[in-house]
Amino acid sequence: MAVFAAVAVQLRAQTIATFNFHRLGSIEIELFDDKPITVSNFLKYAASGRFENQIIHRWVPGFVIQGGGYRVNTSDPQQYEIERVQIFGTITNETRVGTFRSNTFGTIAMARMGNETNSASSQWFINLDDDNGRPVAEGGSNLDNASGGYTVFGRVISNANVLNLFVPPPPVNGIHIREDIIPLSPMAVFTTNELSWNDLVYVDLSFRREMNLQATRNIRGIRQIAWSSVAGVTNSVDYSANLTNWVNFTNVVGTGAQMQFTDSSTDAQRFYRVKLLY
Repeated sequence: MAVFAAVAVQLRAQTIATFNFHRLGSIEIELFDDKPITVSNFLKYAASGRFENQIIHRWVPGFVIQGGGYRVNTSDPQQYEIERVQIFGTITNETRVGTFRSNTFGTIAMARMGNETNSASSQWFINLDDDNGRPVAEGGSNLDNASGGYTVFGRVISNANVLNLFVPPPPVNGIHIREDIIPLSPMAVFTTNELSWNDLVYVDLSFRREMNLQATRNIRGIRQIAWSSVAGVTNSVDYSANLTNWVNFTNVVGTGAQMQFTDSSTDAQRFYRVKLLY
């Protein structure tokens, strides 16, 4: 961002995750910063490569689609195989950390092991209906309250029509269910005939961070850089004179609040960026 004189404004940071569903389209999900353990855990799996070639291994029409549990190992081109995603461990439940959010259509939450509250690891699910904590007796799954609730850590902000492809019962939109591939998992596939690796519903992830970085120059000509930091993560501030060669200016662990620093350089022009080092 080029430096110019401006009035500082309240900043807001957010991570946007793009979920590209093989042969179906993409959705964008905003991840909530006030669920720091859950979001950092999700991003760690993505950055580690453990979500590479992940598949939708569970589909309950009108309820959820679920991923993060299985992936296709393509390391041997002669023999692909479906394998479990290797987990880092379990995380603390954050259902009521920060703002409480209900499991409604288009929200993403962490799956758990049965009634064990702090048992989420790699598996996530996207809600295809409004649960709102309805008890099972009333046709719900009580996702908001059962054993501490299931942590909602993001919501769809664009292309929700892609999710609607999973709402009607199959077969629909070319998608079918197979239950003979992964035990006890009604799996989304594109054929009822002989299955090929290309018939699985893969989910590719990419991320961008809207840091809303602001650069201002005070009356003495000194540059002041401000951004909304990400809590518990190293925020790396870089500068460049040409948008090609970048130099690290400072690294600081974010607090979740607005952060700023002063650059007293006399360079005629500088551009700035903030990277997150997970």
